[in-house]
Amino acid sequence: MFFKHVDKSVQPKIVINQLDTNRTQNFTLAHEWFHAILESEDLKKYAIQIQSSEELERAGDYFASSILMNQEAFVTYYEIIRKQSLEQKVFKLADIFKVPYVSVVRRLRELNLTPASTLESLNEKELAELRLKLMGESAQDAPPKPIKFIQYQRIVKDKVAEGELSSLDAAKKLMRLNPELSEEYFEKSTGIKDIDQLWEELDEA
Repeated sequence: MFFKHVDKSVQPKIVINQLDTNRTQNFTLAHEWFHAILESEDLKKYAIQIQSSEELERAGDYFASSILMNQEAFVTYYEIIRKQSLEQKVFKLADIFKVPYVSVVRRLRELNLTPASTLESLNEKELAELRLKLMGESAQDAPPKPIKFIQYQRIVKDKVAEGELSSLDAAKKLMRLNPELSEEYFEKSTGIKDIDQLWEELDEA
């Protein structure tokens, strides 16, 4: 989302859903950047004719596509894989440019490269499922894995070092934030309890 504060002294904000896939986050940022640019003072002098909210959103999509899938680069890569199936072209171009599959399908049509009508009825989730079936999974089809709550993790480490928190409790607290570190603490705690019991406790956490 693009947020513009009623107080003009407060800078506008672009908010990205971190649960979205890498592809969607990239495209969303470029799309919302379009809205931010439209609000800039430099553009107020231009007569930009957008008749509806739907037209505004499509304009934002076209802006994002033009930035993320630069025509020259997009056509160049398309020519390299021209002989492959439509599905393979869409999936590979989406990986190269790190954009949603539906955006690639739309870009192919915009640039008159190939008729993609057989895929235009599918949404992003359906295209991702088709890609998984035909080509296997892609890291771009999952949310990024940012390192979160660093300060909280340090507090947990300090509490363990000071003896105020057990290794098992630390493993429980860090299981979703930092699975690798959680596993380290879990392994340290295995000398205290039966391993099967520990796994049950972690599952219940």
